[in-house]
Amino acid sequence: MESALAPARQAVERALGAIADGRPAREEDLASLSALGAAFDTADAVFRAAGVKDVPRCLEDLTHAARAHRAARERDLQAREPLRELLTVSASPGSPPCRRAAS
Repeated sequence: MESALAPARQAVERALGAIADGRPAREEDLASLSALGAAFDTADAVFRAAGVKDVPRCLEDLTHAARAHRAARERDLQAREPLRELLTVSASPGSPPCRRAAS
């Protein structure tokens, strides 16, 4: 997103200057601004694919959502590690079978 924002910021400055002078904005500048919209659309699609919904279309909010998603994913991975170890647990050879607790 940041790589799309930098040229868009420059393009909007040039477009505003042209409009202030009574000239039309350059096609290249308008294309840069259109590309910014596409970048936000792509970011939104990536978040939705990851199960993150309703993130406002603002760089700060996108950054916060990405960091929160990463932190949640890391917590999930850490929580799964002990569960993976449980898959390797087995009874000792010759140990008696478990009895169900009386209800």
